[in-house]
Amino acid sequence: MNPYLTHFFVKCLLVISMAIFFVCCGGEDPAREAAKEEALKNPNPTTSTPAPADETTPARPPEVGKLPMQISNVQTGKGEEACVSVTVAQFIAIVSMQYTMTFDPAVLKFKTIKNFGLPGMTINNFGARAADKGILAYSWFDSEVKGISKPDGTKLYDVCFETIGEAGNSSKVEFADAPVVIEISNSASQFLGIDGTNGRVTIQ
Repeated sequence: MNPYLTHFFVKCLLVISMAIFFVCCGGEDPAREAAKEEALKNPNPTTSTPAPADETTPARPPEVGKLPMQISNVQTGKGEEACVSVTVAQFIAIVSMQYTMTFDPAVLKFKTIKNFGLPGMTINNFGARAADKGILAYSWFDSEVKGISKPDGTKLYDVCFETIGEAGNSSKVEFADAPVVIEISNSASQFLGIDGTNGRVTIQ
């Protein structure tokens, strides 16, 4: 494929992905709110029913591999702050990333996200509108579309919670594929999934 066409194709995909992300997770107008409510009718990614395929549904890009990602484990007391770190390996020439993170809202209350490890990443790359349902959405892309590489073990960000469960309770913090689907691309216009190690917050 012509390299200029490939570059244009990747840019188009990034624009479309970001548009979908902000329709589902950002803004205040009624149309965006309606789209978000539709996406979150069933907030549990493990039990959601996939929409029937039709000719208007775009095919999901085939994956050439998976990006290793890990969420740390934390133990803390009730009512305290618990921050889990998201780290990566084999992070080579990555152009864009999007996915969902889930947790148990009966045990953890979302507070903030900090310590960003990618160029241009801020808290605005995250959608927390459904945090009360245990859902965080994430979308980032390299504005120069050149691809970013990082050493193994690089921290992408910390997610911080207030522990609201009782002593002995715990909550997984997991990578998920809905409502924002897992999609990672690199500078070679290849798509990756996530080889994820999920984390856990335990209240002592």
